Amino acid sequence: MTLDKLTVGSSAEIIGIDESNPNLSRLSELGMIAGQHVKLLRKAPLGDPLQIRIMNYELCLKKNDAAGIRVHSIEEKAPA
Repeated sequence: MTLDKLTVGSSAEIIGIDESNPNLSRLSELGMIAGQHVKLLRKAPLGDPLQIRIMNYELCLKKNDAAGIRVHSIEEKAPA
């Protein structure tokens, strides 16, 4: 699955990034690397851009850039 396919409010773990995309290689320098968890916060009305939370900051991505980020969906556990 890719990041652009997540539903709003879902969390996922990054498993790979398309390194041939220069925009995505720049994002890896900002911490968007395999093993990091991301959460899709919202999508613009027409689906582009996407707002995500990774580490302790929020970031907006173009949908076509998000399509180059492979993720594995994870379930968040409810607080006790």
